[in-house]
Amino acid sequence: MIKSNTTILPEEHIVKKFLDDNEKSIDEWYQLLKYPFSNQGEEYTHFKLKYGGFNTIKSWKELSKMCDEILKNAVKLYRESGET
Repeated sequence: MIKSNTTILPEEHIVKKFLDDNEKSIDEWYQLLKYPFSNQGEEYTHFKLKYGGFNTIKSWKELSKMCDEILKNAVKLYRESGET
């Protein structure tokens, strides 16, 4: 589920634009969001994530839906594991 939503992103997807602007891969997504600068001091640009306007709403809704699915599946896996 995660792979299908992160490895081949459509050109218009807000996450794809964000990664392309910063010349990074999806593997670096967390670092890009957490820190304003790289270890080498280069500044990350968050402009398209913050100010994408109405044309980014679909991307954010898709991301939200995927997060809900991940949470639901994580809870299901935990319950099936029998751990307490």
